[in-house]
Amino acid sequence: MTCEVTIGTFNILDPVFAERHKQPQGLNSQGRSNWDSRGPRLITCIKNSNLDVICLQEVSEVSKKYFEKFTQDTYVILWSKHQSRHDGVAILYKKDKFKHIAFKKFPSEGLCASYVDLQEKASKSVIRVASCHLLGGPAKGPVHSGKIQVDKYVSEVEKQESSQSYTLEAKIFAGDFNEANLQSEKFQALKGYYATDGSSMITEPDKNRKIDWIWVNSRGFLNQLKVVQEDNLSDHRLLATKLTLPIQNSDVPPNQSQPTDGSKIKRHPSSKTIKPLQSSVWQRFKAFFLNIFKAIADLFNRKR
Repeated sequence: MTCEVTIGTFNILDPVFAERHKQPQGLNSQGRSNWDSRGPRLITCIKNSNLDVICLQEVSEVSKKYFEKFTQDTYVILWSKHQSRHDGVAILYKKDKFKHIAFKKFPSEGLCASYVDLQEKASKSVIRVASCHLLGGPAKGPVHSGKIQVDKYVSEVEKQESSQSYTLEAKIFAGDFNEANLQSEKFQALKGYYATDGSSMITEPDKNRKIDWIWVNSRGFLNQLKVVQEDNLSDHRLLATKLTLPIQNSDVPPNQSQPTDGSKIKRHPSSKTIKPLQSSVWQRFKAFFLNIFKAIADLFNRKR
């Protein structure tokens, strides 16, 4: 048996930033914010996506309340404000599918992030989902270094709290990384234990690049997931993936639990289900041929 969780990430383009930076997707014909018409379309997009968990960036307190008002029948929204800006990041999760276990904010200069621990009610599997928004452009000192930003948040997400008495079946990093180059040092801390589903979808159409990512550390596997969405809802596009987990039956709290072993996640570019590779195949193959060679050697020695 398996547990399936669909995850998305979307930088929604804050109305204040749209006016300040003259982003056409967020402006009307008079050059003012078009939130009155764009906001309802964003709500429709989120509802129609039917994703289990959605990480949002550039969410102000005003827009947080707006999303809360129009999605509260389906989603719970958790919000974390940027330390030096009016906006922040949010995580929406389906209240009928998940039990909320823990929520942690860790905003700092140069970036913003938070994570939530969720238990999938049917399987009892627990996942940790982090929504992050990292600064782009050249580093303006150590605080703004992309590598330091990611290293800091990976260490936070990987941390096993002393009070945590449950196993995490998946750790998910989703958000606007402001980085298109997978070879960038910004991603080095993730590459050891995290993987993407391999999607090359453009998430920032104006610049023809992908800077929004979903990274997962789990024993499960990933499938690319396409979401129908309008053009020009934001200067970004909604990116989504599907995570399939083997059911571990890890109720909260168990008597004994250990953190996940950091095995790399399997991925497949199509929507077809694939089975995880068995680690013992090579050992069995090797042992089979060693036994054959040994039998031949014994026969040869007896003939001599």
